[in-house]
Amino acid sequence: MSDFKRDITRILAAEAVIEIKPNAAGFHYIDLKEDGRAATLKHLKLNHIKESDTCITFDVSGDQKFKTYSPYLKSSEGLTFNKRCDFVVARYEGGIWRVYFGDLKSTRVEVSNIIKQLSSTKVFFDFILEIIKNEFGNNELIDYVPRFVCVHDNSKEPSAGVLRATTIPGNSEPSTKICNETKKQLIIMPVGVTATGKAKVSFNQFCSI
Repeated sequence: MSDFKRDITRILAAEAVIEIKPNAAGFHYIDLKEDGRAATLKHLKLNHIKESDTCITFDVSGDQKFKTYSPYLKSSEGLTFNKRCDFVVARYEGGIWRVYFGDLKSTRVEVSNIIKQLSSTKVFFDFILEIIKNEFGNNELIDYVPRFVCVHDNSKEPSAGVLRATTIPGNSEPSTKICNETKKQLIIMPVGVTATGKAKVSFNQFCSI
């Protein structure tokens, strides 16, 4: 276990830490859930997670105390600063820390809004890093590379298109779009969703982008 993984689990509420689960093939995965009434993508199985990864969520289901990043901030109705994201995966590979800020979407992809939402998550994550630095002297992620990811119901964004078939039926190849306002890149991962709202995708499909 990295010092960062140890330290962040000492800082965060237990509900925010996503369990990394093994499967029969010897790989690992995480389960992500979306409980919004209008959501068509309700359950995502994110495969090929490494046991050494740090996986957290800022969208804890069914608990009023986790509805916002901070109760000291107003509700973000019509804005994005207090909207939570579904998953954060921090991975150390090749001497580089990369942090993937991701959200599940069932509606069409609005790049600027998603980038703003995930950027707000990054601000909150950076605040946590400062706490870790202050408490434990841990500066591991000082130069981490951020990535913004949207996993969405393939049927809701026809403009993304199916570029070529993948090994998982119903999924498309990932694509990227640049936010006109911030010039930040959004990785878009379209997934096929079953009638019961389930989908699965390999983290490897977009982690190298």
